[in-house]
Amino acid sequence: MKFKFSILNKSLIISDEQNVILTNIKIRINYIRSKNISYIPSLVEENGSTTVVTFERFEPRWCPEADHVKLIFREENGALLATADFACNLNLGTPYNFTYAAFESAFIDFKVPESKSGMLSLHSTIPFWLTPSFADDIKNVECFLEKEIGSLSYKIGNNHVHILPLYNNDTRTHIEAEGFVVNTCIANKDTINSAVFLIASAKNPFAAIRTNLLAGKALNEIITPLLEEKQVPTTFDGFGWCTWNAFYKEVTSEKIYNQLESFKQKGIKIKWLLVDDGWQQFEDKKLLSIKEDPKKFPEGFKAFTKKVKEEYGIKYVGVWHAFEGYWGGIHKDGELYQNNKDLFFETPKGLVVPGPTEENAFKFWDMQHSYLKEQGIDFVKVDNQASASSKYDNVLPGSSAVRLLHAAIEKSVFKHFGGSVINCMGVKMENILSRPMSAITRNSDDFYPNKPHGFISHINQNVYVAPIQAPLYNCDYDMFWTHHETTTVSAVLRAISGGPVYISDEVGKTNEKALLPLVTPNGDVWKFDSAAMVTEDLFYTDCSKKGVPLKVWNKSGDNFVVGAFGITVDKTVKGSFKLSDIPNASGKYLVHDFFGDKYFVLDEKGRIEIETDYNTCSLYTLYKISDEGTVKLGDKSFYAEGADPNPKTVLVSDLSKE
Repeated sequence: MKFKFSILNKSLIISDEQNVILTNIKIRINYIRSKNISYIPSLVEENGSTTVVTFERFEPRWCPEADHVKLIFREENGALLATADFACNLNLGTPYNFTYAAFESAFIDFKVPESKSGMLSLHSTIPFWLTPSFADDIKNVECFLEKEIGSLSYKIGNNHVHILPLYNNDTRTHIEAEGFVVNTCIANKDTINSAVFLIASAKNPFAAIRTNLLAGKALNEIITPLLEEKQVPTTFDGFGWCTWNAFYKEVTSEKIYNQLESFKQKGIKIKWLLVDDGWQQFEDKKLLSIKEDPKKFPEGFKAFTKKVKEEYGIKYVGVWHAFEGYWGGIHKDGELYQNNKDLFFETPKGLVVPGPTEENAFKFWDMQHSYLKEQGIDFVKVDNQASASSKYDNVLPGSSAVRLLHAAIEKSVFKHFGGSVINCMGVKMENILSRPMSAITRNSDDFYPNKPHGFISHINQNVYVAPIQAPLYNCDYDMFWTHHETTTVSAVLRAISGGPVYISDEVGKTNEKALLPLVTPNGDVWKFDSAAMVTEDLFYTDCSKKGVPLKVWNKSGDNFVVGAFGITVDKTVKGSFKLSDIPNASGKYLVHDFFGDKYFVLDEKGRIEIETDYNTCSLYTLYKISDEGTVKLGDKSFYAEGADPNPKTVLVSDLSKE
């Protein structure tokens, strides 16, 4: 067995083959009638790949609350699954029988060894996104409103450790300052028998994360398929435009026509159009009808979609909607509620939302999507996903509600749109691990054009969150403006992102020259194989504070691309790149320096010296040199040259003669 267990100083210790990776493991339980009761490990029993650790009450008393408190560990494909097996004592023969509190039902306390040499935690923010923190202790993670850590990585010796809290039909687990927090989310449960976390160690952090995800899939604790098992919709292969930053909620068909006309006059080919929030009929942030607002779209959606497709060559038209109908759910005074009351229920907080059964939720979305499909709509963007569980708490246990909502909406999306959906505001492990089929998800908070230095947090979110999402999803790095101080770095980041590429320009303000290295004349964008993510040497580094370029990589077949971004405000930063900074890069490569427009050869002994200013970047494409001395060379006028679908085979020696 790769993992070992021992008891020291009344706490459990877990080691891998080389190092202690987790210490001071104890358990605290909140019963409805008795709070914060501590339990310490007393017995470790090993049986093949399974280890059972029994915990006893720290301060024994005459009236024991627990029948038993155990952690069951099972090793699978290099990862360790921990299952909580707790049971209340219901046989006391007294009025003081116990059940678990619905929230903060139990704590599995732990400490990360001080011998670690780097730490990266991804915590929830407000609560829709994961944000990186580089604090050296989870107690020091500064969270805004939310304090849930959904992914924790650190390095000990030569190994990288990844800890993944789990979400399932019975419990919702996350990490806080002292360790894991286990929530049943429904009162009066007298047992907890649920997987609570996975832990893996590997030679690089990307491998540790993937090991956990693969093990979770093999053990049926993660229901989301791997990306290679999904069909990524072709809807978003081309260049797109979204209405959000152009009009926000004041979107109208006339405004959209004006912008499409501007694109047409400038020779910009748009292949897909997303009509974002604002098109629906709503009041007090609650949905009145599934139909479009007649004041904003007086010709109706059917005529609108017909016009944009026929007159402006748009191939796909999509619309935004919220996971619960609208931000505040369904309005009781609207025709939607009055005609379909049986499809909704009122939560304990007074919100009317779809469900609480999968059948009812599906019927609602089936009705809405059927109408949209009839109007010529080809895809949807589904927003506000990560707030769903809080609306259904105390109605269903654990993450049951989130799972059934995802199952219901995806059943409808695949029925009507062939799976063409962008999941949004759902970068929380509860949602990430709960979608049954869909392939595309937003990877970060919004692009905020008026937020000072907003690109720093935007790129940090994207490239540090990508390692946990990319094995499961095609990652969407959001839209951007071509008339902005960050246009070049935003365009480069999207070009190497591997996900959808689209802008949200205001009417008439598109800088067509900024699109030349990004979009082909016929509206195509070239995609890399995975998602752009931080290089291994900077995995635990906040580059904006360290004063070094943030290096980001992706791959296409045997080729790699590396972007180096200056994100230290008003400073020139210096760094270097070597092949060992990215996994599986070995041998010799022909490198094209995009902005310097020069070629050179890089091997495992060499390095590239980098210097970038704030809001600028360097970009290098690495072409694998074959044994015959050839490379498959892309069109060097595009940022994504390494993903050119029609490369030319050339001799490296011929290039050196030019």
